[in-house]
Amino acid sequence: MMRALAMDFRTDAQAVATADQYMFGKALMVAPVTSPNTAVRTVYLPANSEWFDFWTGQRYAGGKVVAAKADIATIPLFARAGSILPLGPQRQYADQASAEPVELRVYPGRDGSFEWYDDSGDGPGYAQGEHALRRFSWDQARRRLTIAPWQGSFPGLRREQAFLVRCAAAPGRAGVRVVAAGAPVEVSLPDCR
Repeated sequence: MMRALAMDFRTDAQAVATADQYMFGKALMVAPVTSPNTAVRTVYLPANSEWFDFWTGQRYAGGKVVAAKADIATIPLFARAGSILPLGPQRQYADQASAEPVELRVYPGRDGSFEWYDDSGDGPGYAQGEHALRRFSWDQARRRLTIAPWQGSFPGLRREQAFLVRCAAAPGRAGVRVVAAGAPVEVSLPDCR
């Protein structure tokens, strides 16, 4: 869901006045490039949160304006501290099977959580309750991600899912590969600060 910054940062006057950036969900802030031949764009990072450059993992304090890379291949994109983003694997269509794990990118700095919704992808079964939710929770003090089992069901639900958990603050480090099934899985990321 796309929202103006004013929806999430009502007490931040500069965020309220910023009309050319938006939140995409609760985790991502997008700063579109609207001028041709642009290499850098100024971006306001709302206060009361830390922010991470999605592309580089660089951490920034909120309440500041930063210069972000904005060439033809890079839209300035920032993730809020405490976010958990599921990424990939790349597919040609939504239901294409893949043996690759789903990457879970954790943005440290505060506690966070995320709920993943899934259903069969076709037909009206979701309206009759045929869907499942899986909750992911980041505990900053313990530096631990908990992956809960699916709650709910639908025809074709894969109960077992492989994940590759990475700390966004350490983009060069290898992730931790885990398989989540019917019991909670805890992943320790001691260096995710």
